[in-house]
Amino acid sequence: MLQNSAKIIRASVFGMDENKKVREKFMFSQNNLVVTSIDIQSVEPVDQRTRDSLQKSVQLAIEITTNSQEAAARSVLVAVAFLGARYKYSYLLTYFTQLMWDSGKNFAADHKL
Repeated sequence: MLQNSAKIIRASVFGMDENKKVREKFMFSQNNLVVTSIDIQSVEPVDQRTRDSLQKSVQLAIEITTNSQEAAARSVLVAVAFLGARYKYSYLLTYFTQLMWDSGKNFAADHKL
């Protein structure tokens, strides 16, 4: 969204050439001032409902990511605690490494925990 918004803003400031490409600069004829770049600080929707929906979506995405990371961390802790109690340290390190690489698999079911 931001990338497309930046193009729209650049096109509105610099204008378009005959090939429908954004011009590289804009010159004020009154004083020959040339603008060659624009620093866009932020882009926000004008419509309040759109702004609220966007904010809610971002908050939901953050919450989902946080919950997923917390669940993964709990699984690792349970597996490490179980393995630490059953195996020597070298085995623990091997299984912990496998757990990290096979995070998409059900580690507890594979190892009958």
